[in-house]
Amino acid sequence: MALKITYKSPPYRDKVLDFDDSVQTVRIGRTPGSEVPFPEEMAIVGHDHFALRREAGAYKFAINPHHRVYLYGKDVFDGQELGSANEVRLGTKEGPRLLLEPQTAHAAGYVSTEPQGRSATEVDVARSNARWT
Repeated sequence: MALKITYKSPPYRDKVLDFDDSVQTVRIGRTPGSEVPFPEEMAIVGHDHFALRREAGAYKFAINPHHRVYLYGKDVFDGQELGSANEVRLGTKEGPRLLLEPQTAHAAGYVSTEPQGRSATEVDVARSNARWT
Protein backbone atom coordinates (compact mmCIF):
# COMPACT_ATOMS: atom_id res chain seq x y z
CA MET A 1 0.00 0.00 0.00
CA ALA A 2 1.49 3.30 -1.09
CA LEU A 3 1.11 6.56 0.81
CA LYS A 4 0.47 10.11 -0.41
CA ILE A 5 1.12 13.06 1.93
CA THR A 6 0.10 16.61 1.08
CA TYR A 7 1.21 19.67 3.02
CA LYS A 8 -1.91 21.77 3.71
CA SER A 9 -0.17 24.66 5.51
CA PRO A 10 2.72 27.02 4.70
CA PRO A 11 5.60 26.95 3.98
CA TYR A 12 5.04 23.97 1.65
CA ARG A 13 1.27 24.29 1.07
CA ASP A 14 -0.02 21.87 -1.62
CA LYS A 15 3.35 20.11 -2.04
CA VAL A 16 2.69 16.39 -2.53
CA LEU A 17 4.99 13.57 -1.45
CA ASP A 18 4.41 10.02 -2.70
CA PHE A 19 5.85 6.92 -1.03
CA ASP A 20 5.72 3.50 -2.65
CA ASP A 21 5.30 0.09 -1.03
CA SER A 22 9.03 -0.30 -0.46
CA VAL A 23 9.03 2.46 2.21
CA GLN A 24 8.28 0.86 5.58
CA THR A 25 8.62 3.98 7.77
CA VAL A 26 7.83 7.60 6.91
CA ARG A 27 9.30 10.03 9.46
CA ILE A 28 7.77 13.47 9.95
CA GLY A 29 9.72 16.27 11.63
CA ARG A 30 12.53 18.81 11.50
CA THR A 31 15.38 16.30 11.67
CA PRO A 32 17.51 16.34 8.51
CA GLY A 33 16.67 13.25 6.50
CA SER A 34 13.01 13.10 7.56
CA GLU A 35 10.88 11.84 4.69
CA VAL A 36 8.36 14.62 5.43
CA PRO A 37 10.58 17.53 6.46
CA PHE A 38 9.73 20.84 8.11
CA PRO A 39 12.06 23.85 8.36
CA GLU A 40 14.27 24.09 11.45
CA GLU A 41 12.69 27.41 12.47
CA MET A 42 9.17 25.85 12.62
CA ALA A 43 9.50 25.03 16.32
CA ILE A 44 5.86 23.88 16.72
CA VAL A 45 6.99 20.71 14.90
CA GLY A 46 9.34 18.40 16.78
CA HIS A 47 12.58 17.14 15.28
CA ASP A 48 11.16 13.60 15.35
CA HIS A 49 7.49 14.51 15.67
CA PHE A 50 5.93 11.19 14.58
CA ALA A 51 6.20 8.45 12.01
CA LEU A 52 3.93 6.22 10.00
CA ARG A 53 4.91 2.55 9.90
CA ARG A 54 3.61 0.06 7.41
CA GLU A 55 2.48 -3.08 9.23
CA ALA A 56 0.33 -5.94 7.92
CA GLY A 57 -0.85 -3.93 4.91
CA ALA A 58 -1.81 -0.78 6.84
CA TYR A 59 -0.09 2.33 8.15
CA LYS A 60 0.07 2.89 11.90
CA PHE A 61 1.08 5.99 13.83
CA ALA A 62 4.31 5.86 15.86
CA ILE A 63 3.88 8.84 18.16
CA ASN A 64 6.75 10.56 19.95
CA PRO A 65 5.31 10.99 23.48
CA HIS A 66 6.82 14.49 23.70
CA HIS A 67 4.89 15.81 20.68
CA ARG A 68 1.19 15.93 19.92
CA VAL A 69 -0.62 14.92 16.75
CA TYR A 70 -4.31 15.70 16.33
CA LEU A 71 -6.89 13.98 14.14
CA TYR A 72 -10.22 15.82 14.04
CA GLY A 73 -9.24 17.71 17.20
CA LYS A 74 -8.40 14.59 19.22
CA ASP A 75 -5.01 13.17 20.14
CA VAL A 76 -3.73 10.38 17.93
CA PHE A 77 -2.46 7.47 20.00
CA ASP A 78 0.61 5.36 19.39
CA GLY A 79 -0.27 2.36 17.23
CA GLN A 80 -3.49 3.89 15.90
CA GLU A 81 -4.21 2.76 12.36
CA LEU A 82 -4.49 5.27 9.55
CA GLY A 83 -7.75 4.35 7.84
CA SER A 84 -8.78 6.32 4.80
CA ALA A 85 -7.59 9.83 3.94
CA ASN A 86 -7.21 11.92 7.12
CA GLU A 87 -5.93 15.37 7.93
CA VAL A 88 -3.71 15.74 10.98
CA ARG A 89 -2.36 18.77 12.82
CA LEU A 90 1.02 18.88 14.51
CA GLY A 91 1.81 20.39 17.91
CA THR A 92 -1.50 22.14 18.64
CA LYS A 93 -5.07 21.94 17.36
CA GLU A 94 -4.20 24.92 15.15
CA GLY A 95 -0.77 23.60 14.12
CA PRO A 96 0.52 22.76 10.63
CA ARG A 97 -1.73 20.41 8.65
CA LEU A 98 -0.89 17.31 6.63
CA LEU A 99 -3.30 15.26 4.52
CA LEU A 100 -2.40 11.56 4.83
CA GLU A 101 -3.82 9.31 2.11
CA PRO A 102 -3.13 5.57 1.93
CA GLN A 103 -3.19 4.51 -1.72
CA THR A 104 -4.30 1.08 -2.83
CA ALA A 105 -2.69 -0.10 -6.05
CA HIS A 106 -5.12 -1.91 -8.31
CA ALA A 107 -3.45 -3.79 -11.13
CA ALA A 108 -5.44 -5.28 -13.98
CA GLY A 109 -7.39 -8.28 -12.73
CA TYR A 110 -7.05 -7.18 -9.09
CA VAL A 111 -9.80 -8.57 -6.85
CA SER A 112 -10.27 -6.89 -3.46
CA THR A 113 -10.56 -9.02 -0.35
CA GLU A 114 -14.10 -9.15 1.02
CA PRO A 115 -14.69 -7.25 4.27
CA GLN A 116 -14.18 -9.58 7.22
CA GLY A 117 -14.55 -7.28 10.20
CA ARG A 118 -11.72 -6.55 12.60
CA SER A 119 -9.74 -8.88 14.80
CA ALA A 120 -10.32 -8.56 18.51
CA THR A 121 -7.84 -6.45 20.45
CA GLU A 122 -6.54 -7.30 23.92
CA VAL A 123 -9.01 -4.82 25.38
CA ASP A 124 -11.91 -6.49 23.54
CA VAL A 125 -10.83 -9.91 24.76
CA ALA A 126 -10.43 -8.64 28.34
CA ARG A 127 -13.91 -7.07 28.22
CA SER A 128 -15.49 -10.25 26.87
CA ASN A 129 -13.99 -12.26 29.73
CA ALA A 130 -14.96 -9.76 32.43
CA ARG A 131 -17.46 -10.95 34.99
CA TRP A 132 -19.68 -8.39 36.63
CA THR A 133 -21.01 -9.37 40.02
